[in-house]
Amino acid sequence: MTTSWILPSTNDVAYGAVAVRRGAIVRVAAAGALLAGLPLLAAAPAQARPPFPLAPACETYTFSKSEINLIEDPVISRGVVVRTIGANVAGRGYYIDPGTDGRRNEGSFTGGIRGRTIDITAKWDSNGAISHYTGQVNDDGSVTGTMTGGAVGNDWQNDRWHSGMHWLACATVAAPMPRLPAPPPPPPVTDAITLNFAPPGLGSITATVTNSSDLPAKCTYDATGLTKTHRDFTVNAHDSTDLTFNGFNTGTSYYVVVSCHDASGKQTQEIGRADQDVTF
Repeated sequence: MTTSWILPSTNDVAYGAVAVRRGAIVRVAAAGALLAGLPLLAAAPAQARPPFPLAPACETYTFSKSEINLIEDPVISRGVVVRTIGANVAGRGYYIDPGTDGRRNEGSFTGGIRGRTIDITAKWDSNGAISHYTGQVNDDGSVTGTMTGGAVGNDWQNDRWHSGMHWLACATVAAPMPRLPAPPPPPPVTDAITLNFAPPGLGSITATVTNSSDLPAKCTYDATGLTKTHRDFTVNAHDSTDLTFNGFNTGTSYYVVVSCHDASGKQTQEIGRADQDVTF
C-alpha cells in the first residue's frame, strides 16, 4: 500500500512527503533542498487532506506559494515541485524519485489555474516525456486531479494526483468603481445681454447688442415712441450685433426693450433682457 506523510512545517514551505511502497526511504522537498530529521506527525491514506475550511466559497483562485507540490498517486507516491507566479506556473519544476539519493529530475512546465480548474503540462528534460496534470479545487481548498503520461515513460494513464499542502489563495477581485453622480446642471444664464446706443447721426442711430454667454442668442428689438419698431436678430456666443435704424431726427424719446433666448434650445428661459430710453 502506498503511503503519504504529512509533515509539520514552521516556515510554510515544506512539501508533501514521498514514500516508497514497502519502503525504507522517506524524502521531503522544501525550498529546493531536502530536509532531514523532521519527526513524522502522522501516517494517513494517500488521499488524506489537511482540513482547510474556506468561507465564503471562492470561485477564482491563485497560487499562494512560490513553489507547489503535486503528489502523484501511481505505484510510487511521488511529489513534483513546480515554481509559480500568481495564477501561472513559472517555467521549471522537478521531482525526486525514491531510491535515487536525492537526484533531481527536472523539466519545463506550462499552464496554471483558472477559476477552480488547474491545467499544467510538464516536459521532462531527461527523455522528453510529457506529463499532463488536470484537476479541480475542492470546497476545503485542497486539489485533486488526474495525470496522464509520466516522467518515467508515457505509459501512465488516468493516474491520480493531489495537492501536498494548501497552496491556494482566493484571488482578490477588484470591486467596481462606484458610479459617480452626474454633475448638477449649470445654473441658467439670466443676465447675458447688454444694450448700448451710439450717439445719433444725421438720419440714423445704431444700437449694439452684446451676448456675454456661451449660448447663441435669438433676440427681439422693440421700440415704443412716436412710432413702434420691431426687429428680430441673432447674436453669437460672446459676440455683438449692430442694429442701425434710419429716419428723421425728431428728438423723440423711445423706450427700447431687447429680449434674447437660447437659439440652441439648451435653455428655455430668457438668457437676458435689456431696456433703455433713447432720444432720436
